[in-house]
Amino acid sequence: MREPTARENLHACPLSVRGARVTARNVTGGVELVFSTTGTIDDVDDLRARIRVMATHLTMGRMTGAGGGMGQGGWAGEWSREAEILAGTPVPAVTRWVESTPDGARVVLRPVDRADLDRVRARTLLHASVMGSGRCAQPPGG
Repeated sequence: MREPTARENLHACPLSVRGARVTARNVTGGVELVFSTTGTIDDVDDLRARIRVMATHLTMGRMTGAGGGMGQGGWAGEWSREAEILAGTPVPAVTRWVESTPDGARVVLRPVDRADLDRVRARTLLHASVMGSGRCAQPPGG
């Protein structure tokens, strides 16, 4: 499978949808990302489709990389020092659950190995922070 281009990643970013936002919080045994949009029903459908793609990448171990974003060529253009530190660690295996909400969707991630809970939470909260800061929509290096 080929890696997506920066343009494809820009198009895939859930927060590129008009009026989209994300919140993250710890839940029992994992972490939850809640995406919503103030846009039209078409925007809600687009957001849900992008979330499904993103959730698949998260469970494939693509939430890594320094300078390259949230995946190989990923969804963020800049990384903080914390992200670079996390990028140097193995990506924990996770299970995902995606559920539609009236204005978007929510994703719950839980580590396969309970010992990885803190790392899964840290990576996911960082992911939400980077996306929410507006860097999600920038091509890598941007």
